[in-house]
Amino acid sequence: MKTLDDLNQKLKKIGAVEVTTDETLQLLSCAIDTPLSAVKDTIRNWNMVSFRDQKGEHISTHLVGYSENQRTEWMTSVVVKTDLATGMIKTKNSYYLVKDPNVEDPDPEIVNHIFYTLNTWMSKRQV
Repeated sequence: MKTLDDLNQKLKKIGAVEVTTDETLQLLSCAIDTPLSAVKDTIRNWNMVSFRDQKGEHISTHLVGYSENQRTEWMTSVVVKTDLATGMIKTKNSYYLVKDPNVEDPDPEIVNHIFYTLNTWMSKRQV
């Protein structure tokens, strides 16, 4: 798969993935005052993606990009807060720093990683 459209063709029976809208990012935006020692990882070349069900209802938003610590593609648990002024993201499970936002759609490697992660989570019923 190379694009989100390719991914959505595979997922059309359950919903869709899209680059997160400014409106959704605004809903998640707030100051995050957390020490750097709490940060799990730094994500580079990042995007936020959101999942919608078949009716188009928002389900969740996730941070995707390249993990500095793992040195591979990464997708986080559900994003619950964003502080883009400081580059801090709080997910359901961890804190992340973000650097070098991707101003285009996610790269093909990231799209494939999203698909792999969704398959893993769905098999464990975590979506």
